[in-house]
Amino acid sequence: WNFTVTPTANEVQNFWSAAYACINRANVVIDGLATSPIADNLRKNYIAEAKVVRAIAYYSLLQLYARPYTDGNGSKPGVPLRLTGLTSSGNNNIARSTVAEVYTQIVKDLNEAEVDLPLNYTGSTAAELNTTRAHRNTAVALKTRVYLSMGQYANVITEGNKIVPATAP
Repeated sequence: WNFTVTPTANEVQNFWSAAYACINRANVVIDGLATSPIADNLRKNYIAEAKVVRAIAYYSLLQLYARPYTDGNGSKPGVPLRLTGLTSSGNNNIARSTVAEVYTQIVKDLNEAEVDLPLNYTGSTAAELNTTRAHRNTAVALKTRVYLSMGQYANVITEGNKIVPATAP
């Protein structure tokens, strides 16, 4: 990513740490909002955005640290799958999940996010929010990429059809 031929050990270690820090933050948000007194539609939107972030982080980890899904239909070791937030040290010795288990969680997160995210944001800051926050098409577009990596081309077309109209605009 920084135009060097060989990555350094720091890049590899830093990406792993940053991705899991991101996943944990998303999990803490999801866990915290489950009992939050804020309005239901806003709570669902924030949880859906956190699920998109978690899905992107897991997808990126799989691309770097696991065998492709198509090699063994996801049966190879993937990365540790952590779905609850940690607010204290410990509980860091968890086994790796299979690639299929991680992809299943990614698709689950994106399917749930798609339902709870708005198609577009409205209001005085809509232009800014539509470019900086996840919305329904964000989840759908990421799902097409995930399905493409999984070799599930029929699902790529199905998801892509949600975004791209059948007739030219």
